[in-house]
Amino acid sequence: MSKNEVDRSKRRFLIAATTAVGGVAAVGAAVPFVMSMLPSERAKAAGAPVEVDVSKIEPGMML
Repeated sequence: MSKNEVDRSKRRFLIAATTAVGGVAAVGAAVPFVMSMLPSERAKAAGAPVEVDVSKIEPGMML
């Protein structure tokens, strides 16, 4: 094989490996955000639905 030829099998492997690692990284980054949307341990222990009054919150304010 000359230096100018492209090794297609190596390229295919590298693309697949990069895609797999990127997918794992995306899932790893998404897990904390999804977990933050779940009810807290305190709310789960109470067994009641979580209710929040958002009527007094203006745009841009934080809870």
